[in-house]
Amino acid sequence: MNKIEVFRTHVEIHDYTVGQCPYIEKQFSVYDKLYHKSFPKAIWYEKETRTLMLPRRVDIFRLERFYNTNAFINGNSDPVREIEPIVLKYGPRDQDQMEAIRFMLGKDHWRNNLNHTMLSLNLNTGKGKSYCTIASICYRGVASAIIADTDGCLQQWKDYFMEYTNVTEDQICEVFGSITITKLFKLDFSHYKVFLISHRTLQSYASVHGWHSVHELFCHLGIGVKVYDEAHKSFDNMMMIDSYTNTYLTYYLTATLGRSDFGEDRIFQQYFDGVPAIELFHQDTDPHTAYVGIKFNSNPGPMDVSQCYNAYGLSRSAYTNYVVRQPNFENLLYILVEKALAKPGKCLWYVGTNEAILYVRDWIYEHYPELVRQVGIYTTLTPKEEKKAQLERKIILSTTKSAGAAMDIKYLVETVNLAEPFKSRVLAQQSFGRTRGDNTIYKDIVDVGFPQTRAYYNFKKPVFTKYATSCKEVVLKDKQLQDLADQIRNKRACYIFPLTFEDDRK
Repeated sequence: MNKIEVFRTHVEIHDYTVGQCPYIEKQFSVYDKLYHKSFPKAIWYEKETRTLMLPRRVDIFRLERFYNTNAFINGNSDPVREIEPIVLKYGPRDQDQMEAIRFMLGKDHWRNNLNHTMLSLNLNTGKGKSYCTIASICYRGVASAIIADTDGCLQQWKDYFMEYTNVTEDQICEVFGSITITKLFKLDFSHYKVFLISHRTLQSYASVHGWHSVHELFCHLGIGVKVYDEAHKSFDNMMMIDSYTNTYLTYYLTATLGRSDFGEDRIFQQYFDGVPAIELFHQDTDPHTAYVGIKFNSNPGPMDVSQCYNAYGLSRSAYTNYVVRQPNFENLLYILVEKALAKPGKCLWYVGTNEAILYVRDWIYEHYPELVRQVGIYTTLTPKEEKKAQLERKIILSTTKSAGAAMDIKYLVETVNLAEPFKSRVLAQQSFGRTRGDNTIYKDIVDVGFPQTRAYYNFKKPVFTKYATSCKEVVLKDKQLQDLADQIRNKRACYIFPLTFEDDRK
């Protein structure tokens, strides 16, 4: 057996003993300051076969020198099942989409991509990554798998396929849970053209049956193209799928090819080092959303600050649950709700915990009874069958994880990072990209009472400078904030409301 074997999306070192190649193990490890030790990242050691699995873009030449041998390039792929042609209903809407499709298909000046097994599509939010991917799948005419982080993303892919192509609902297989996978091994699946699978489903199935069973599934279905939607998420799971499948071609879709954690991002960049990528961002014409940083002070005491920190720094959940109950935050809510009511479209507000989301929802219902049943909650609290309806509300409360990168909310005119502090520039770009129309706005609420939140604000500024049509800063001092809120309260005190309202708090 060859010592080093190179597959389409991973590399295997056979007959490997842990500690045998220290520089590789160190290269793919992340230090955890809580446990004061390093943990492996993006590599996997299979004890039974003594095989070390590495990302495809690892330095092959260095491995060859270390082991004094030539790597074997395995040019085979998993079985590919051809399907009846899929017809695309609409052509590309602009030159950027045409260029992205040429990139994905290896056409014209991108013909060198035909020699690559991994391609990264890094178009900014709203550019049409989904359309370009579907167009490429139509051209290739093979069974495809879309792998996403959430069921909501997969539902959007289903809607896109039915909107953009002649694919019918019964030709799309939604793989929800291990039971569906078991049925696919037993029943006729030849009529399915596209398979929609969540990371959670594959991980759950592998935890019971082993990762080799995931390889068997892909071979059984004849998957010729696999697509990772929002490839910067579920990094560990993506690496395991890449290590145990040998799919002919893999597309990685994301507007932000990076990880929030610095240590993980170092390895993530190595994972994609040398993978052909395309961005197509035009600084002069693409920005469509304005940015406003709104600074206020929750006036925390020393005990408040202490309780909002843990071993890793500022605790997002502890801070969120603290700040929503502060007087100045309540004053700020009056201003934000008034602004939201003056807008014709929907508003998405990020709040870091379910507890705080319920608190904000109840506050709005108490002080703005006309908005009862007009505040949606899109989190794990919401049953799957109700999530679509929640996105039709005037104000939508969610977390950056629930209403994250792939979420497309129609008629969204405003995004507010209300109470979810984060440092990540990747997350900043993703949350900023929720608004896709012109003349929209992103409001970043910054609590200057905590040094960490001030630091987060400054660290993320370059992202907004690049992607926003304009950047403004508003500082609301305590007295000014109080006066504005009092004006709103006095104005509303003159209103006459009905005595009872329909309430959806259950």
